[in-house]
Amino acid sequence: MSSVAAKDIDYDKIDYSQFAQSERKSLAKCFLDMLAVVQRHKLRNELTDFLEAGCQAEMRAVESELGRHPPPGLDGMSEELRGRVLGPMFIGPMETAAIEIYKDQKASFCTGDACVFDAYRKCIMLQAADDIVRRLKPTEFENQLKVKCKVSEIAARATLTNDFLGVQRLQREPELSEKTRELIDGVIKEIRQASIISYAEDLVKVQPGRKSCKIPIEMCGKTECISLDDVPKSQREYECAIQN
Repeated sequence: MSSVAAKDIDYDKIDYSQFAQSERKSLAKCFLDMLAVVQRHKLRNELTDFLEAGCQAEMRAVESELGRHPPPGLDGMSEELRGRVLGPMFIGPMETAAIEIYKDQKASFCTGDACVFDAYRKCIMLQAADDIVRRLKPTEFENQLKVKCKVSEIAARATLTNDFLGVQRLQREPELSEKTRELIDGVIKEIRQASIISYAEDLVKVQPGRKSCKIPIEMCGKTECISLDDVPKSQREYECAIQN
């Protein structure tokens, strides 16, 4: 076979369990380690992102091994293409399995250090209750949060960073990736922005002349429509709130 294209392969006939066994075992362990932290802090929406950010080296190892030692019949495909084509076929089901494990876990209440986000949200709620009485604008409310809830925000970021770093040290790349740090910052930012949107809506109730920034959910049949806009709805609602 002198040349093989990805579309010419009958992937259903390949016994995937026979290839990259050691690498897949390492990847599975990494996924489970990351999953434990995600579950602890109830970060379900960011599950896949944290798995991929923390296990980049393990995923590359799977792709590399598949490139070097491919299943029979793929010898004519370039090493790079073999890894790129077959890698997702191994990794995708493993990510799906992690998601299913999360779904199967019973909901549990956080305790101790695992409650850092609850503490941060509580600080925000207390500040909102005070500022709504004074009719502060959303921008002023946000500025107050950055000052009054700075300690709880720092604690949340530090705890999540330390927890992920603790399991990252057990992986091929022992240091937190820039992507993981960005995701941690993103979780905290999302909590803050959601609170500002909620605060802005509460202002509408006590100041009827104010404009609501909530974007109605558009339904396509029985499901929510997929927006082609690159800007998430929550981001647009936040930007509207701080400008209103």
